[in-house]
Amino acid sequence: MSYQIQGYADKAEKYFELAIEQDPTLIAAKIELAIVKRKLSNYQGSIDDLQNLLQNLDQFPQDPTNELEINNSLGVAYFRQRDFKEATHYYLKSYELAKKLNNHKFLIKTSLNMGIVEKNLGHYDNARKWVTEALTISRKHNNTDDPTAIYLLGQIERELQNTDKAISLFSQAYDQFNKNQEYREATSVMNAHAMLLAKKGRYSEALERLNESLEFKLKLNDGIGIIDSKLSMTDVYLETEDIPALERVYGELQQYIAETKINSRNFEMTKLGIYIDFLKNDYQTTFDKIAKLPDDFNSRSIDMVQMKCKQKLGDKDIIKVWLDEFSYLKSGEDSRMRMYWLDLENFYLESYGSTLELQESYKQRLRLSRAMGNDAASANILLKIGQQHIQNDQLSEASDTLNELKIMNLDWWQIDLFEAEIMNANGQVNQSIELAKSAKQKASSIWGDKEEARLQKLLSNSLN
Repeated sequence: MSYQIQGYADKAEKYFELAIEQDPTLIAAKIELAIVKRKLSNYQGSIDDLQNLLQNLDQFPQDPTNELEINNSLGVAYFRQRDFKEATHYYLKSYELAKKLNNHKFLIKTSLNMGIVEKNLGHYDNARKWVTEALTISRKHNNTDDPTAIYLLGQIERELQNTDKAISLFSQAYDQFNKNQEYREATSVMNAHAMLLAKKGRYSEALERLNESLEFKLKLNDGIGIIDSKLSMTDVYLETEDIPALERVYGELQQYIAETKINSRNFEMTKLGIYIDFLKNDYQTTFDKIAKLPDDFNSRSIDMVQMKCKQKLGDKDIIKVWLDEFSYLKSGEDSRMRMYWLDLENFYLESYGSTLELQESYKQRLRLSRAMGNDAASANILLKIGQQHIQNDQLSEASDTLNELKIMNLDWWQIDLFEAEIMNANGQVNQSIELAKSAKQKASSIWGDKEEARLQKLLSNSLN
């Protein structure tokens, strides 16, 4: 069991195989072996083993808990295969049997699993209903709130773009997990909480939480948890375009994965390497890496990066053709796909659109990001809009944009630099240079050539 906790599922597999070889009647070991196979992504092998156990239960010591566990584990395996119909079937079988046996533990577990299925199907009202049932059972029989249920409610609110409510629920879940001394689970919540803080543009706080989470996982020797915490850090660094920090953590991850031989995050690592190359404007290398990916490597974000690379390498029609073909996404009900479409339209128009077209595209994306509660995306779009106003000598509009940014209470050096440019245009030359230099100091390693060019422009204006 300890191997599973540490993330070394391959070692756990050998351990359980040896135990079964010594005593073939150990049904608990057989169930655990099937679970380990699932964790090693051998979903069909896990399903086959569990189905075989289910059909031959009469050959083992009679314990109704085994049937509950097998049905629930089958549900999880099918869920991992994205077969939600079969997952629902087995979760409900376990749920009904738990009801019959008055087994509160499995009633809570299967209710939560049903909530997860419904959440993934986008049926958020049904998901909330199942999770609330689990919470009610926990309060009635355990005299406490189930932190997993609170955490899941937070995830549902996050999906519904109720960011502040989700943050509050994550905080409650974190406190309850800590109270229960379930530190591994607490750190998972901390990771999720951190990513919501990043979504609100509170990057420093997000990284603080992730560092706290990493310290916990190191103490627990939670291999997968350590990798996940560092991957979450890279998500923040991608948002802030901190290439030195990205390359540092990416290198640490490569070394740790090589040492521990934990390969369950290869998909995420492959994407991360591609994102870093793209962020470095190495479009040919990025494109070549994507071209070598296997056909079953499905990632919408990588598809977007590939189209952006093709445009940067000279194919000016690639994104335009895609936008025309999938124009219905722009007005669809799926907010994420609308954002995806508008992101690509922004990128295309930045190279080939008119000023008015680009401004309108930015404004549409801004309205959507605000509706989704994504303050970080909103602030970045406002900064782009503000830059357009400065380039067009629209100082009044630029000042209005700055006021919108200040209302968000974000401690961003990018906002300071933008404000410095407005001050400079309004004749506050010395103050603008002082603020711009302060922004450079705050930016540290993130400060790039474009930002330096903007600072030098301010300095040259002071000599005129």
